[in-house]
Amino acid sequence: MKNEKEIAKEELLCEVLKNGHTMRYKTSGNSMSPLIRNGSILTVELSREISIGDVILCKNDYGLIAHRVIRKKKTGSGFTFITKGDSVRFPDKPVSMSDLLGKVVKVDGKSKINMNSLPIRILNYIVAIASSSLFPSLLPFLRRIKRLLVIN
Repeated sequence: MKNEKEIAKEELLCEVLKNGHTMRYKTSGNSMSPLIRNGSILTVELSREISIGDVILCKNDYGLIAHRVIRKKKTGSGFTFITKGDSVRFPDKPVSMSDLLGKVVKVDGKSKINMNSLPIRILNYIVAIASSSLFPSLLPFLRRIKRLLVIN
């Protein structure tokens, strides 16, 4: 159960993004490991141009969550996104455009990751495509690739 301070913080972050500002968000949890670890700082920008492989910040029943887009479906009012944590077996509930807060463009933590760099975009796309069935067996391989691509 969230306390009032956490709820107010999330509401403020949502308003900042909805007004077109960039924000930084500290992660909690390991659902996006190994690319994004617990305690990493995400730089999030408002964006309506979301592609498969992008990591988005959205609001769900549990609060704010940053997960990878593994599918994108056209709807009458825009798109619905299917997201999933990289180290989680099952996808999240669909995310509507109204629940989308922004796209993660940078990760600061043990490593610094520019999510818009071409090698990282390619890696993100591969992870999204492989995510549904192959991902657990790909984790060691992806950790090695990350070490090669990311500035420590």
